[in-house]
Amino acid sequence: MTNRRILISGAAALALAAPVAASAASGQTIDLYGVRVSQVLENTHGKTLPSNAKIAVGDYVVGTRNVYEGTPSDHSSTSDGTVTSRCRLTKVVTQTEGTASCTATWSRDGSTLTAGTLTESIQSAPKHFKLKIISGTGSFAGAHGTWTITKLSKKDNEIVVHLSA
Repeated sequence: MTNRRILISGAAALALAAPVAASAASGQTIDLYGVRVSQVLENTHGKTLPSNAKIAVGDYVVGTRNVYEGTPSDHSSTSDGTVTSRCRLTKVVTQTEGTASCTATWSRDGSTLTAGTLTESIQSAPKHFKLKIISGTGSFAGAHGTWTITKLSKKDNEIVVHLSA
C-alpha cells in the first residue's frame, strides 16, 4: 500500500458529505447516497502529488463523490450533483499518523452548500459523524442545519441532511 493510499483511507471518512437538493425547504430532511469518484493528495498550491510523495502539514486530501437522492438501497439513477471534500493535514506524526481538518462543498445549478469543519485522525476516521452547514450560496443562501454521514464502505456513504429554520 502506498503512503497516499494509507493517508486517504483514513481521511476519506469525511469524505464527502453530501448536500441537499436545490429545492429543499427549511425544516426538511433529505436522504442522500454518495459514491466516491476520485481522491488525490495535493500540495498547498493545488498540485497533485504522486502516490509515493511524503505527506506534510498543509497538504490536502481532495475527494469527489457523485450524489444521488434517496437511500443506498433506493436512490435515483441520475446524479444530483458532485461533492468535493478538502481535508487539510494539520499534524503529521508519520506517513500514517496525524490529523486533518475537513470541509465538504456541493455545487449544483450555480448554488453551493458547505459543511464542516471536522478534525479527524488520518489513520482511523469515524464511521458515523455529523457536520454543521456553515455556508450556502444561490438557492442555499442562508441555509442552516446538519449533514449526518454514515460510512458504508470505502466508496459509499449514506447521508441525511436536516435543514432548520
